[in-house]
Amino acid sequence: MTGHFLKILAIAGMSTLALPSFAHAADPAAMLAACPAWPTRCRVDLKGKVYKIQDTLRLNPLTTTLTNGVLDASGLPDGKPAILVSSDGKGQPESYDTAANSIDHLVLTGQPKADGIVLDNKDDDNIRAAAITLENVSISGFRRGVTF
Repeated sequence: MTGHFLKILAIAGMSTLALPSFAHAADPAAMLAACPAWPTRCRVDLKGKVYKIQDTLRLNPLTTTLTNGVLDASGLPDGKPAILVSSDGKGQPESYDTAANSIDHLVLTGQPKADGIVLDNKDDDNIRAAAITLENVSISGFRRGVTF
C-alpha cells in the first residue's frame, strides 16, 4: 500500500514539474526571465506566434537571442519601450561579445506614445554594451522605432 502511494506521489510531482514549461510558452517575458545567467546563452524562439505584451521585455544582449514571432505592444503604457536591450546588472563580464546574439525575424507593433527597441545601459564606464544585431525586424506604430 505504501509503495502504491509513493508511486502516485512521484507521478504527481513529475506532472507538477512539467507545468512551468507550458507556462513559459504563453508569455515572452517569462521565457526571457527563464534564461540562465551569464555566461550561458539563451535562444527564445516565439515559434511564429503572436503575443500581446503589456510591459517592457528586458533583453540581455550578452546572453539572449529573441527570434521568430510577432509582438503586439499596442497596450504598452505611454513612454515605455517594448524591448529594452541592456547588459546592466550584477554578474556581467567586464568585456562583451554580442556577435552571437540577435533580435531576428520579428514583427513589433506598438502605440504612438511608446518606443519600440531601446538600447541603453545605465553603467557609464564604457565597458558594457547595449548592442545587438537586428536582422529582418519590422517595427511600426511607435513614437520612435529604435533608440540608442
